[in-house]
Order: sequence, then C-alpha cells, then structure tokens
Amino acid sequence: MPHGLPDWGLEGPKSTTYGLDDLGEHAVRLGSPHLWDRRGDVIWLTTFEEGLGNVHLIAGGPGTSIGLHSGYARQGAYCVKIVADDTWMATPELYKFLPYPVASSAGIESSFAFEDTLESFELGFWADDRNQMYNANVRYNHVAQTLAVLNDLGGWTVIQTAFRLRDGPRYQSVMKLVIDYPTYSYTRLIVGHEEFDLQGIPFFLGVSGGRPLLCGQIRAIATPGDTAEVYVDNVIVTQNEP
Repeated sequence: MPHGLPDWGLEGPKSTTYGLDDLGEHAVRLGSPHLWDRRGDVIWLTTFEEGLGNVHLIAGGPGTSIGLHSGYARQGAYCVKIVADDTWMATPELYKFLPYPVASSAGIESSFAFEDTLESFELGFWADDRNQMYNANVRYNHVAQTLAVLNDLGGWTVIQTAFRLRDGPRYQSVMKLVIDYPTYSYTRLIVGHEEFDLQGIPFFLGVSGGRPLLCGQIRAIATPGDTAEVYVDNVIVTQNEP
C-alpha cells in the first residue's frame, strides 16, 4: 500500500497551506533560532529561555558581571547580559564546553547588542584535538571600526576596516565564524548581511594538553575608563560546515 507525501512535500493540491522543501524553514517557523545561516549541522544551540544550563560564565573582576537578563533578548524571555570594564584581566567571558566532534569544520554564531562604550566583542573557539591546542577568534573593534581574526602569531590580522555596527541595546547584530580545524585555518565570517572569505588564514596553535575538547567562547571589552553593557542571545555551534 503506497504511503502519502510527507508534510513538507511540494506535490499535490493544497488550498490552505504551502508545502516546504526546506526543513530548516519549517524549524524556524516553529521557533528555532537557527535562521541566519543554516549551513552546517547543529551540535548545540541556546536562546537562554530555559536558563543557563551548563554554560560557564566568568565575571572577571570588580566592575564586571555576567548573567541572565530579562530584557533585550532577541528570542525568548532571556538573554545573557555582560557588563564589561576596560581591564583586559577583568574581561567577562561566556564559555560552552563540548565533546570534540569528528574532524570537519565548525561554526559559532551569536546575536549581540551593545552600548557605544564597547571597545571590542570577540567570538570564537578554544579547543584541543589531542594533537594541538588552538584558539580561533574574530574581534569586532567598535572604536577602531575593524574586523580582525587571531592569527598564528598570537596577534590580530585585520580583515576589514571602516566597519561599524549600530550600537544600542535594542539593535541586534549577528556574527558567525567558521573554521576548518583539520587544517587549522579560518574559512569564512558572516556579520549581518556581509560575508568575508578567510580561507588560508591560519589561527593560533599551542601545545596540546592531550585531552580533546571543543569550547565556544564569547567576551567583551569596554573602552578605557568606561563600562559597557552587551546583550548576547541565540548562540549556535555547528559542525560539517560546507
């Protein structure tokens, strides 16, 4: 006995609905935060509507804080509010520790909104594959109006100048960094509607601790003499990025 078409099929007459051939679209319509760039297979995501779970937060020091906030969320009831000061050693950070996935490529995406006292916002990975420890990060510098990635020498390689995002707690920006960890190099960066080709740029390598781990990380730094509030939401980690 033949089966009917799946709910997302495009064939057959429908007078009240439109069939979907993209299950990613179906998921988004049901509330998934994975909507900005749907490439890659999701291995973890959060909108913080169920709380922090096992997301690890480090306040950093006096004048800084980080925790759940019920305002300015992009999706759901909560986001994470970061209050940063201008001391690097007191930089508040958000970490998510994950098992190291099968070698392919990985992406990390986040929405964020910020005050104009922000100096820089960073997004990326700290990881160990039992052969190498590595750190792959992108930095948006609101003061210098630059995008840069952490290079293999431990410095920052500027990939875009004269780049400025809209500041204000109500204005959400989206950033996604994709890396190819088998070759220890960057792949691409998406910020809002713009995409940047990062292929061939190596990221920072260190000495392996012999224990595999993948860690997504987010941090914020305020301008000198100031504090800055940053609102982080819709954090997504993917693998098998094309």
